[in-house]
Amino acid sequence: DNRAEQQVLLSTPEINGEANRAWRLYRRLGFTDVIRGYHFAGDPRAFAILGRSLPL
Repeated sequence: DNRAEQQVLLSTPEINGEANRAWRLYRRLGFTDVIRGYHFAGDPRAFAILGRSLPL
């Protein structure tokens, strides 16, 4: 793939202790914290924004 992007970001709901399968997958794939406790308009939940370098 000849994509120019060098980074990828994702958002996921904050979970106490990061204790669910999604968080374990993201950490295993090398995603790190960019922003924690972010609130999107219209959703009362806190989210984490995670990122990592490409390719996965």
